[in-house]
Amino acid sequence: MARIGAAAVRDIFCAHAGRSVTPNYLAAHQWRNANVETPATLPGQACGLWDDEVRLGVCGDSGVASQVDQVHHSGVALAARMSKGLMSPRAHRFIQGLERDLRNTAEAQAVHG
Repeated sequence: MARIGAAAVRDIFCAHAGRSVTPNYLAAHQWRNANVETPATLPGQACGLWDDEVRLGVCGDSGVASQVDQVHHSGVALAARMSKGLMSPRAHRFIQGLERDLRNTAEAQAVHG
């Protein structure tokens, strides 16, 4: 299962980069102990924490419900938030592509259960 996940991440990266890559090492890990009773979110920040003043963010299991799609979404959302003002237009397009892929995956899962 983890190999399939790592290969899928590599394939998405290659699609966005517009070229193939052959990593020296490729792995994925399923974290089985990430069950948070009360996620550490703030009002208006459903996908983790971000402090504009110190430019520090937290995403993942500590900031959202402990479900892989929510954890992934929190990481993408934090990356998008961090990228504002820090990245080139090409990098912004990359992040937008990740967000689009996330939405498409969520919609497909909702349709196919």
